[in-house]
Amino acid sequence: MKKNQNQTHVAIYIRVSTEHQIERDSLPFQKDTLEKYAIHTLNADSYEVFTDAGFSGTNIRRPAYSRMLRKIRSGKFTHLLVWRIDRINRNVVEFSKLYQELQKYHVTFVSQTEQFDTSSAIGSAMLRIIMVFAQLESEMTAERIHAVLTFKASEGEWTGGQPPYGYQYDIETKEITVNEMESQVVKYIFHCYEILRSCRTIADLLNRQHFKTTMGNNWNAKAIEDILKNPFYIWYAFL
Repeated sequence: MKKNQNQTHVAIYIRVSTEHQIERDSLPFQKDTLEKYAIHTLNADSYEVFTDAGFSGTNIRRPAYSRMLRKIRSGKFTHLLVWRIDRINRNVVEFSKLYQELQKYHVTFVSQTEQFDTSSAIGSAMLRIIMVFAQLESEMTAERIHAVLTFKASEGEWTGGQPPYGYQYDIETKEITVNEMESQVVKYIFHCYEILRSCRTIADLLNRQHFKTTMGNNWNAKAIEDILKNPFYIWYAFL
């Protein structure tokens, strides 16, 4: 059923990015609170809940989010209700695109926690200001994480994930050990670079000799450059 001009049809969107947040923010609690808000504050004639669990706010390829957008574009809703603005999107550019669509389809955006909606000029202005700070917080968090991981790598600490080419991670001892076969390739890369000064040429040499990366792919200039610049090799040198 398409929205009636005199009726209120609410799309309730809920998102958490990790299992920890699922427990902390409590999806059932959010759902119950937003449903009550839709009924008692927005006087909704109908509402539908869309939930994405385990998705980042920077990822716009969320199943429930995409399904909700399709229904908004078909004219199903008059309002979009969220717990907080960063639940819908943490990127100013992407949210701006969404907000333009909401305006196009005459859909009011409402944040229950921040207590504003875009049916007023002040609400629209506050929305833009909050989005700027939401993106700033996200970018600062990413910078802090990157700085910590870079420092750990520079100190020779393992930061998790796939070990650098030439090493392997022992799950039982939780230590990094040398992969003897791959270590010979790494030595070859460093020694060749001292002479050739060309990542592309070294990649071609390795491919002609049928050496593969850890993932079984052919070598390219970027993969060679990553090895040469990785501070991990400084601390766990086998050269």
